[in-house]
Amino acid sequence: AALGAQDLWEGGGPGRALRLGALATCAALVTLLNPYGLNLWRIVAHTLRNPYTMGVGAEFQTFLSVLRGLYRAGAPTLPLLFALALMGALPVSFALAPSADDLPELTVAAMMVALALYSARNSAFAMIACASPVAFHCDLALARLRRSSRLAAARQMKLTGETAQAKAVSAADPGAPGAIRAVPGVQIAALAAAAALALNAGIFSSRLPAYTGYPAGAVAFMERHALSGRILNRFIWGSYIFWHLGLRSRVFIDGRFEMVYPLKVQADYLDFLRGGARAARVLGGYPHDFVLFQTDTPPYRFMMKQEGWRLIYRDPVAAFFTRADSPAARIAGIPEVHATAPPSMFP
Repeated sequence: AALGAQDLWEGGGPGRALRLGALATCAALVTLLNPYGLNLWRIVAHTLRNPYTMGVGAEFQTFLSVLRGLYRAGAPTLPLLFALALMGALPVSFALAPSADDLPELTVAAMMVALALYSARNSAFAMIACASPVAFHCDLALARLRRSSRLAAARQMKLTGETAQAKAVSAADPGAPGAIRAVPGVQIAALAAAAALALNAGIFSSRLPAYTGYPAGAVAFMERHALSGRILNRFIWGSYIFWHLGLRSRVFIDGRFEMVYPLKVQADYLDFLRGGARAARVLGGYPHDFVLFQTDTPPYRFMMKQEGWRLIYRDPVAAFFTRADSPAARIAGIPEVHATAPPSMFP
């Protein structure tokens, strides 16, 4: 659309825009070549209409709210700060060197920045979209700055009588078209920065530190004591639990959320998070064997008040409860309380 508007403004025809439109239409139709057909798009539409997904999923929250949450939790914020810097560089670079030569790329980048600020899950797309126009306008700004410096030098030479040399300096055009490539020093610096970031993030390791705390200690406690059953759990811990415990236990909910669980289960999970009478209804409405939630949260404080339940394991990340009349409640040495939690790693 941006390209078509630009061509029409400059007196051209709609040919380029129509060709791109045809390609975009074909790309959209190709997405239907999947085992689910049109239902794949129905799933996307259902997710976007689901108030529970949009209200609970961190990736659907605004960029700044996710950044604040990571900072408060002490989690790594460098990736989002880098994304924020690149998105902020888009209007700055354009202001330094305004040009409509890359209007379509600017339009896409601006749209993706708006979508990333609206929903953090779009951050990676925004960074990809911003990279090209930011580089183009920064290079254009530097070329104009070099040209201004040369012209200023030429004027100074004319004032001092160095006419021939001034003409040569004026004729040199650092902004002239030619092979576009970064100088070797920039390429080496970029490769070094990429390697440093990869090594710092542990990307070559077989195990990676998790951005959020997982119940590694509670799961290890279950494995030591051969405990299994139905677990009322924090939803982002669901995948971790059945990855490590297999089919020996069942989780109440996991990260697939609306793709697998009915709306009633989603609503009951949110009611349990709020505590109070609603949480009591959910606790009594299902045959839970265990409850596994974050320490020092409303669900944790709610469970500590339940006479029919007993705390059997706790560390700074997770608290694990069982029914007071269950065999797990008679394990010697419980509650097992730890001042530190094991590191959370993936997988």
